[in-house]
Amino acid sequence: MSSRIYLLIKVFDKEEHADAFIQKGAMYCNTLGYFKKYEDELRGDAYEGITDWHQPDQITLTISYKDNDGVDQTHIVTGLASPVTMGHHGFDSLNLYCMYAIKVSVQ
Repeated sequence: MSSRIYLLIKVFDKEEHADAFIQKGAMYCNTLGYFKKYEDELRGDAYEGITDWHQPDQITLTISYKDNDGVDQTHIVTGLASPVTMGHHGFDSLNLYCMYAIKVSVQ
């Protein structure tokens, strides 16, 4: 089975951005960090740019350090309540181009 794209949709927050896109081909793109903080349920996503997602039953954290007396200390953390997510904050400054596609599966 394959799919065919029938329509591409670009949403603009400001009319001047839409005009610049249509008339000049200029494109305004927000950053990944912007979308992580965006409050709208449709476009905002606190999990944008996550590179690792570890389930709590599949992870054990080991924290090791030297205390004030120079003695090595180790603590093992298990039984976490929710997934552990990891991402690189350097990605937050990358600009994203967002577009929707309407596609139909064909046989």
